[in-house]
Amino acid sequence: MVGGSAGGYLALCTGTFKNKPRAIVSFYGYGDISANWATKPSNFYLQKDIVPKELYKKFVSDEIITEGSIETRFLLYLYARQQGAWVQEITGIHSPTRKNLIQFCPIYHITKDYPPTLLLHGTKDTDVPYEQSVFMRASLIKEEVKTRLITIPNGEHVFEKDFDNPIVQDALNQVIEFLQIHLSA
Repeated sequence: MVGGSAGGYLALCTGTFKNKPRAIVSFYGYGDISANWATKPSNFYLQKDIVPKELYKKFVSDEIITEGSIETRFLLYLYARQQGAWVQEITGIHSPTRKNLIQFCPIYHITKDYPPTLLLHGTKDTDVPYEQSVFMRASLIKEEVKTRLITIPNGEHVFEKDFDNPIVQDALNQVIEFLQIHLSA
């Protein structure tokens, strides 16, 4: 199972399922949506133009959000991150507490049978903190799960957009090697 950002989070969640994948690769994903980075207003997104509540309300509808335009979806995301309401929006929990969010956090549900996991994260990620992968790796190690963290120095969110960077090329080659090892058995 491979995913990036929210997809990396979903990939990490699959490690907690009854029917687990044989391996997981998380590009700048996160294992803990109960942490302040997710539940409080984002300093990074507060530096962007503030999305007015009226505009946000204009875009909220019964339409399935994945069918909305990328601009609309990003404005909804931006508003939610600026307001510290992102977790409420994705979980539907109107008053999220650490206690009621733990169920959605793979970092707290790792067992010894969690699949081998490769984490990749840039140190300059302004969307998902690099520490999310550091903490996830530590939790995996604690349960003796095969894991590695590939750190991309000065890498941003979606660091692979710098495809020609030799560090990025090496990281992507390591993903292929990891998958070959864990999927060939």
